[in-house]
Amino acid sequence: MRYRRQIGPTGGWLVRSLFRRCIDRAGKSDAGRPRPTAIGWFLGAGRSGFHFDAVTDYGGLTARDISSRGSAYFLWCLGLLAAIWIIGFLPAILLFLLVYLRFAAEESWAMTFGISLSIGTAAYLLFHYLLRVPWPESVIGNLVPTLRTVNSIALF
Repeated sequence: MRYRRQIGPTGGWLVRSLFRRCIDRAGKSDAGRPRPTAIGWFLGAGRSGFHFDAVTDYGGLTARDISSRGSAYFLWCLGLLAAIWIIGFLPAILLFLLVYLRFAAEESWAMTFGISLSIGTAAYLLFHYLLRVPWPESVIGNLVPTLRTVNSIALF
């Protein structure tokens, strides 16, 4: 009863029917095709036949290949965190994009610089200039405190 008093009878009916509809749609249809879940239902996936279930087929990959790819991904993430700690957040993101796109994704230098500089510039303008995010201190910022004195490059 307390629930009904807080949102009213109409709101309670709406919430119950929404959840019932989402739960009824989860699972498999009669034809054996996956049915969309709650997000898919809200986006209209039930009408188009498109579903959001991620199906991954590793084909002929061995367990060793899969674990080595997972380990490489984990090391890239640790490298990014270490770079953030050493040189600062935005410079580390720029450096990570440059190194990852060129060596792991094997993109051309033109594509690497185009993507990295555009994302780096957009992140700088949005987070540093427009939103004025206070960046955490980095090791290089502690070693060379004058890097923090100029507001436009106070990223360290």
